[in-house]
Amino acid sequence: PMDSVVSPETAIAIGKLGGLGVLNLEGLWTRYENPKIQLGEISSIPADQATARMQELYKAPIRPELIKERLAEIRSAGVTVAGALSPQRTADFYKTVVDAGVDLFVIRGTTVSAEHVSTKVEPLNLKKFIYELDVPVVVGGCATTASALHLMRAGAAGVLVGFGGGAAHTTLALRDLDIDHD
Repeated sequence: PMDSVVSPETAIAIGKLGGLGVLNLEGLWTRYENPKIQLGEISSIPADQATARMQELYKAPIRPELIKERLAEIRSAGVTVAGALSPQRTADFYKTVVDAGVDLFVIRGTTVSAEHVSTKVEPLNLKKFIYELDVPVVVGGCATTASALHLMRAGAAGVLVGFGGGAAHTTLALRDLDIDHD
């Protein structure tokens, strides 16, 4: 789920073709009223300046009303609604996402596994979170069989295998994401 690839329009088109478009709920679509302006700007600047500019644009706050609006737009098209948050932002925004009527909740980080222990953020108790949520949860990324099995045992409806945080992130910058599986 990357915002430069999956917009609400793209999620709808993918859904109408039988696929599932997952909207990144921490992206430009939930930070700006009309993110096509920012996306156009990024695509028009030299590559050596694009990452720095993207990082500046991502400093704008996530707006809960835009989360609701974007998911409602997808819902109104009659397709499956899926939205993604990182583990560290899930606690802040999951109620907004669920109240907006998401059909599938995705928790996606660079590396999500039982072997990683965060020293910077309070880890999300994935097992408890999934148990208490009335929406199927897909979790990832993980890179080992043991990690995938652990996520499945925690109750994940699906597991994303592989890792990567998108064009504006580096694996080292996101390594301290964690989920508490107990």
